[in-house]
Amino acid sequence: SVIRNILKKSGIYNEYVQKKYGNHENSDYEILLDLENKQSLYWLGFMAGDFCIGDNGSITCELGITDYMHLVKFKEFVNTENPIRVRTQVRKTGNSSDLCSLCICSMRLKNGLQELGITPRKSLTLNIENKILINSKDFWRGLIDANGSLCTYQDTKGYLVYEISLSGTYNILNKFSEYIEKNIMPVTRKIRNVVKICHIKFSGRSAYKLIKHFYGDAEIYLERKYNKSVEMLKGLEEKFKDRLE
Repeated sequence: SVIRNILKKSGIYNEYVQKKYGNHENSDYEILLDLENKQSLYWLGFMAGDFCIGDNGSITCELGITDYMHLVKFKEFVNTENPIRVRTQVRKTGNSSDLCSLCICSMRLKNGLQELGITPRKSLTLNIENKILINSKDFWRGLIDANGSLCTYQDTKGYLVYEISLSGTYNILNKFSEYIEKNIMPVTRKIRNVVKICHIKFSGRSAYKLIKHFYGDAEIYLERKYNKSVEMLKGLEEKFKDRLE
């Protein structure tokens, strides 16, 4: 925005953010760095996808208004009093959408996230090396909830297709494929590169195995995608009947 650019040029943007959102170094925020906590692992996956990490320690997530309660879950988990803000975004086409956002501010948390590979400007560089994260289905479910898709559609022959996909950097999708190979099934699908962002998709019985693995016994999830997973598992079980493992 214009105001943000003026504050940055004046050299007081960091101070402004810290005053607005608080930089109290709330120790509760650091629960996110507890790699023995399943909820933390999930939120780290979601943060790797949908959160914006600022150099000044600001950590922000903005979602569509339909996912408002997901921000409430995060707010309660990190025990912050910072408000969830709602705004209407008007596009150049004239269409508008309601968005909700939550921002916390902590240099300690920002530095801890950075050590895990969740860095500022990560959309084209994300690469997680931490073995606990890359071997956690909670982490991967968090990333799927943020940057993935569960969908059904009709193909050119009119057949209903059930599909789960994930988008991100080549490095992160390669580690996702390695996780699947190790824990679920062999991977024959290739990672596709489309304008700097990569994608990998699975359909049919492969989609069933992945959805059941990541969502079947999930304790924390994006409600909208969990509901879709239940719908898709039911449809796949009816479609393939006794041909599912």
